[in-house]
Amino acid sequence: MSFVTALTSQQIADLNSSDIQSLSTAQIRELSTAQVPYLSSAAIAAMSTGQITALDLVDFAVLTSVQTPGITTNQLKVLSSSQIQALSTVAVPGLTTRQIAGFSTAQVSALTSAQIAALNMATVAAFSSAQLQALSSTQVPGLATEDIAALTSAQIGALRTSSLAGLDSDQIAALTSVNVKGLSTAQLLALSSSQIAALETDDFAQLSSVQLGALGSKQGAGLTTAQLASLDSAELGKLSTAAVQGLGTAAIAGLSSTQVPGLTTAQLAAWTTSVQIRALESADLAQLSSAQVKAFSTTQLSYLSSAQLAALSGAATAVLGTSIIASLDSAGLAALTSTQVAGLSSAQLQVLSSTQVPGLATEDIAALSSAQIGALRTSSLAGLDSDQIAALTS
Repeated sequence: MSFVTALTSQQIADLNSSDIQSLSTAQIRELSTAQVPYLSSAAIAAMSTGQITALDLVDFAVLTSVQTPGITTNQLKVLSSSQIQALSTVAVPGLTTRQIAGFSTAQVSALTSAQIAALNMATVAAFSSAQLQALSSTQVPGLATEDIAALTSAQIGALRTSSLAGLDSDQIAALTSVNVKGLSTAQLLALSSSQIAALETDDFAQLSSVQLGALGSKQGAGLTTAQLASLDSAELGKLSTAAVQGLGTAAIAGLSSTQVPGLTTAQLAAWTTSVQIRALESADLAQLSSAQVKAFSTTQLSYLSSAQLAALSGAATAVLGTSIIASLDSAGLAALTSTQVAGLSSAQLQVLSSTQVPGLATEDIAALSSAQIGALRTSSLAGLDSDQIAALTS
């Protein structure tokens, strides 16, 4: 039996630097898993690179958090990915920021999710951008929420887009109003709708115009009413048309009357479904300018309910296409206010039929100018009743 294997735990613990350095790599290899845990951190630090790499994987697996601080940066450089991966979650917390800084990207990639979870916050914060970029989607679940909150914007920006897929809602919510600014446009586009929804409202409000403009329809679908409410009208106008197109009905309905004036014509044109158009609150439609209303296609305008059309300003109503006016039934025309009717152009009035004009209130007719009255078709006048005729001639 070798004298090394015969050493007791106390004798192993008493080995000093000189004792360790006098052992051959073959003798180091003879150390058993029962003996290795008793090596002092100083004894481990005294090992040559050849000696430490002579330890078996099972030996690395029994190292403790008291011993791992003894591993030198020179020793770390020669450790294989398998040896790094063999470190237990008990030993990993002992790694220092100095040691982490010495990890190669290959060694970082070798860390398991459980090992990353075992690292303390200060150690994770010591990862360089290159090291963070080496993390995969199967490793990032190991990052604690406090780890993510401690990362700088540059470190957040270093994470691979493919790795972000591994972050859960709690981890996304852990981003701060400072480091969320580090998310690149590519990273934002990689986030799922549920991940976007997990961003805290205060953090979402810190996204720049460039970041807001980078969001796609997938991200738009995840935006919450609270997140959108955190944007002012100018910021709302910075959302990409793709993101606006992806907005759900609850998000659209949640827009305020102070925000909608900031919507661009391109954004308004992006709402192509009837449920999106119908989700617009009447109070919001009332704030749209004629230029904004003009951005709606004929199809989009056809989705507006009578109540929504009635909410438009007089100037906005005046730019509605003749096909929209012609599509209104008597009740739809009746829903228009006198101000809106008074703002109708001769071309718009000219398309009204005899089945529509009964919807004109007497006060609507009284508000029409002689030029507007003259624009009505003679066939349409047949639809007017005696009260409307009286209002026409008064």
